[in-house]
Amino acid sequence: MVFFLIIFVDIQTRGMKDFVLKNGLTLGAIQVVMLFVSYLMGIDFMMQTWWGIVQFVISLGLVVYFSTIFRRSQGEYASFKEMFSVSFGLYAASSFILTFFNILLYNFIDLEFAEMAKEVIIEKTYQMMEGFGASDTMVDEAIEEIEKQDSFSIASLAKGYVFGLPVYIVISLILAAFLKRNKPEFEA
Repeated sequence: MVFFLIIFVDIQTRGMKDFVLKNGLTLGAIQVVMLFVSYLMGIDFMMQTWWGIVQFVISLGLVVYFSTIFRRSQGEYASFKEMFSVSFGLYAASSFILTFFNILLYNFIDLEFAEMAKEVIIEKTYQMMEGFGASDTMVDEAIEEIEKQDSFSIASLAKGYVFGLPVYIVISLILAAFLKRNKPEFEA
């Protein structure tokens, strides 16, 4: 799957592909460690909004860091296409690793944890909708819908990976626009 995504973004050189795989796996391992730490801290810690933001910012920072390292390895110049390919490849590879670990965690390691997470999601949904002044009917319908879903099944987590890719494409396009550095047309 990761190899398909790397081909999809048209990684031109073997060196780029090796760079993306190596550093994408490193980023994925760091994300797994963050998930595992939050798992050890407990469900209440794991479901904190601020912790999700911290994880996102760390991942984004590491993608920028690895992309900058790639650009340096190319003599400080990399096209928009190269920077997009690297940053999206990093996200796709690391997200694949994280999704695989989530599948293991929720479906094989700790089945009860998925149920606890679902209960916390229902509780937070209730609190949020009450805070917005939603009617009891709307709240009940939303909670009933959440209860029907199996958000932590293998299929749901895999689907989440696929549906997350467009988000990574958009983020990678923005990063590529900021991180690209074209060679000057005429060097003195």
